Amino acid sequence: NGEKVKADQEDVKKFRDSLSKHGDVFVNDAFGTAHRAHSSMVGVNLNPKVAGFLLKKELDYFANALENPQRPFLAI
Repeated sequence: NGEKVKADQEDVKKFRDSLSKHGDVFVNDAFGTAHRAHSSMVGVNLNPKVAGFLLKKELDYFANALENPQRPFLAI
């Protein structure tokens, strides 16, 4: 029905802790989710936290488009 439900904070903590048991490093390789505050993205207790190869490629592409755009250039 589209209704949002506020998760119990203790359940969120248990979920994040359970994710932390599956690895030693947190690698974010998804530009499309990097800005979201989902439980699987924020608060995972793994250090170091790093950008993956795909995320780096996407950030390099955007940096190049901003710093050295192909001409003619159109932004909407």
